[in-house]
Amino acid sequence: MINSNFLALLHHDFFFSICLLKTLGMVFLIFRTLFLLLFFLSKLNE
Repeated sequence: MINSNFLALLHHDFFFSICLLKTLGMVFLIFRTLFLLLFFLSKLNE
């Protein structure tokens, strides 16, 4: 039988990892957008 503290800890870890993944995804999207903008600007400047 698994005690409730272990389940609560597991649930918290799961929730935290999801939040972390969401944050990393947001950061990745922002950096990708910035990179694309810089790429287009350099193409325009040629």
